[in-house]
Amino acid sequence: MKTRIEFNNFFNKSRNEKLSFLEGIERIKDASAIEPLIELMEKEEETGIKEKILLILGELIHDYDYKSLEKMFTSCDPFTRNGAIEILKESKVHLYKHLKRLSEHPDKDIRKFSIDALKEDPSAESLEIISSRLTDKEINIRITAVEYLGNLKAIDCTDKIENMLLNEDNLLFICTALESLANIGTAQKRKQIIDKFKNTDNPIILPSFIKYIGAIGGKDELTILLKLAIKDKNVVKREFIDALESIMYRIKPEKLPKDMIALLRKTIETTDINGDKYEILKILSSEEENNEKLNIARRKLKSDSILEVLSAIEIIGEEGNKEDIDLLDELADSTENDDILEAIGDAATKLIRKNSE
Repeated sequence: MKTRIEFNNFFNKSRNEKLSFLEGIERIKDASAIEPLIELMEKEEETGIKEKILLILGELIHDYDYKSLEKMFTSCDPFTRNGAIEILKESKVHLYKHLKRLSEHPDKDIRKFSIDALKEDPSAESLEIISSRLTDKEINIRITAVEYLGNLKAIDCTDKIENMLLNEDNLLFICTALESLANIGTAQKRKQIIDKFKNTDNPIILPSFIKYIGAIGGKDELTILLKLAIKDKNVVKREFIDALESIMYRIKPEKLPKDMIALLRKTIETTDINGDKYEILKILSSEEENNEKLNIARRKLKSDSILEVLSAIEIIGEEGNKEDIDLLDELADSTENDDILEAIGDAATKLIRKNSE
């Protein structure tokens, strides 16, 4: 009873008195203090005191008592919930055993927290627990599991995610699955998935589908990408450009379709985002023959557009020769723009290295 009274008076103490009291509990190492300490941590407002309580709990729960951790996982206090995860992480021996049990808990929040604890853990044990939630009755938990498996590049789960995607109508699930499969980078059922979404006009699905196309697409998908961009004027330019660059890097096509080049030229005129303009300039420049590409880049060194100058410098750095160093030196003498000067330095270094090999 005395211990309970002391705990009840905890919030009437000063900060130093609270710390002194907690140090006493820490010295005693009494497991019966676990439950009241959890209650204190939930109600305490100062982060430093909460962290001290968590430290003591980590020491007291020697065997990672399931019931105590379950109480922490069901807490309304985010710090307490996360604290349960941190306590489990202290011992890998117990981590997977208890998280597997928690992942099957009747409380949906506890099931969710159990895989939250593993979202950065690529181990086989972790992936097994997360993938078990692909069949969870709660759609939000299935979505979370798909997201984490994609971030962890869980190749062995590709087939499960693809099958779910082909049979799911929930928009958030569809978008998450498409982006997760893009992250994983494998496509066992690519044709079925592309056939399902290639005619989509849903503005929510479209950006995720374009990311998917960019990650797994080949020459045939360039045409699909073009049709999507032409059909929907609201297509996200950043996703479109990224997808196009990704496919070009992977398959290295000799030439882009003429319609694609025309669309890129139109896009560069309508976009207000400098980063997009810069990337489009690089793509268009790459379509020229090497000699012509270099000649165009050399002429663009005198452009009034900083973006054109930057793209020209990058091309010269990749494709130029020793004589181009003089052109870069002349440009460096005539500009005070920091971005241009930095790009010149990078390009000159590449040219010097290339000509010394």
